[in-house]
Amino acid sequence: MRTFFLGVVVAIVGGAAIAAAVIASGVVDVAATRPSKLADRVLAYASTRSIAHHARNERNPLAGDPAALKRGLDHYRDDCLACHGAPGAHPQEVAAGLHPRPPDLVSPEVQAFTDGMLYAAVADGIGSTGMPAFGPVHRPEDLWSIVAFVRHLPALTPEERKELAPAVGHEHEPPSHSAAPAAWPTAPAQGGHAAAPGPDRHLLTVQITGFEFAPATLEAHVGDVIEWKNDDPVAHTATAGDHTFDTGEIDGGAASRVVARGKGRFAYSCRFHPEMKGTLVVQ
Repeated sequence: MRTFFLGVVVAIVGGAAIAAAVIASGVVDVAATRPSKLADRVLAYASTRSIAHHARNERNPLAGDPAALKRGLDHYRDDCLACHGAPGAHPQEVAAGLHPRPPDLVSPEVQAFTDGMLYAAVADGIGSTGMPAFGPVHRPEDLWSIVAFVRHLPALTPEERKELAPAVGHEHEPPSHSAAPAAWPTAPAQGGHAAAPGPDRHLLTVQITGFEFAPATLEAHVGDVIEWKNDDPVAHTATAGDHTFDTGEIDGGAASRVVARGKGRFAYSCRFHPEMKGTLVVQ
């Protein structure tokens, strides 16, 4: 038994020493542009469990209060919209460089939070992320108003969308040089004769997820239809460097297509997030 416990102690000390050596070596990459999917999943789970553990076990006392909802909209527009966006309003570009990325507050995962969990996240913030603590600078009734509005996000009225949309400004507008017309025609993602590939040709798909084009390099043939499907919560484009094609703005959950009209190797990127790059090879 004594030998067993000695072995356990040696294993713990040895493991800690190895971990310390790895950290001290600097090989652990903390760059926001090269995230670890495993670490992201672990930290997201840990954050959710921590919020649930420390959250208040109570319902929003201002739920259903129209005045609180309006006050929550005002706070959300000023404090939250830039990073999280909202239905009909994209986050600002600064959100693309945050890691972990700010979550989509309309998502089922966030909406499944209890009122107390939402309050805790807003009031206390989340350490080692871009989520600040609003508790020190907001009254409790203001925090509960924000919670009420977050809960209301999936059911925004047209008027509320209009109030939020101008707050983002025109940060996502492309620079003037990218307004040149594309040589290849765009095709509707659904319906319309232009969406169909030519005879003996194919519909090829590029997924946009995690601020990346997948696959990064796609091979196609003249006449093929290439579809970019955006799974991110923010808008993207697929714009060729020589303006051969431009999908235009693709909202989160939407798609856009272009018809390959000429052979060549075409490098493209997102006009809103230039670090996103892809290549289309047409034979």
